[in-house]
Amino acid sequence: MAVTMVRPSEFVANRILMLLSAPALAHLEPHLTHLPLSSRDILHQPDVPIDTVYFPTDGAVSLVAFGASGGAVEVGTVGCEGIVGLAALFGATSTPMQAIIQLPGEGFRMPAAVARAGYASGGEFTDIVNRFAAAHMVQTGQTAACNRLHPLNQRAARWLLTMHDRVEGDTLPLTHEFLSVMLGTARPKVTVALNRLSRAGLVRIGRAAVTVVDRTGLEGASCGCYDIIRTEYERLVGVATS
Repeated sequence: MAVTMVRPSEFVANRILMLLSAPALAHLEPHLTHLPLSSRDILHQPDVPIDTVYFPTDGAVSLVAFGASGGAVEVGTVGCEGIVGLAALFGATSTPMQAIIQLPGEGFRMPAAVARAGYASGGEFTDIVNRFAAAHMVQTGQTAACNRLHPLNQRAARWLLTMHDRVEGDTLPLTHEFLSVMLGTARPKVTVALNRLSRAGLVRIGRAAVTVVDRTGLEGASCGCYDIIRTEYERLVGVATS
């Protein structure tokens, strides 16, 4: 991944960095490196030591859990509202989950040791990270419930809304195959669900892309999990995303 110089004003694109006071941000700034986040790049592998954390400024990173006998499903998403590698701040050396870039964008990376020390200091960085962690736990738990309790059409609508919150414009670059992994469902079933949303006039399906046509209608087609997660992020870190 190539890195570039960055203007201080660009830090505000990530919610955690934006909420820091100028002195607190100045303390972390020397350790932040700006970089592009390319689609399908893997930031963290399961059970591999986390030596770097990431602060996305746009795009989306999916957290994927794997079954012992095979199969995978997305259990969380991180965009401009948070930090990827949260477990490292709490003293964990690794997690059983994979962090993979779902939607391309940009962000900042920081050595995990620096982030961990900053968190351990007990200052405002600690408070902001704790608030994000609380919202993220709600997202993870609600996503697990959604995957178990709700029909695929509603889950697909929720997932598309979650991604739509994290991109500029209405087109999401994704394939049916990748969406099937994120939803833990066979590809043919995902295709059927997307076709239903398309026939309802809510999305338009293109080659390796889905375009949101009717955002309000898509919210109506989603389950209540989307609003629950979104409300927690708004309440705790002041950003409307789920």
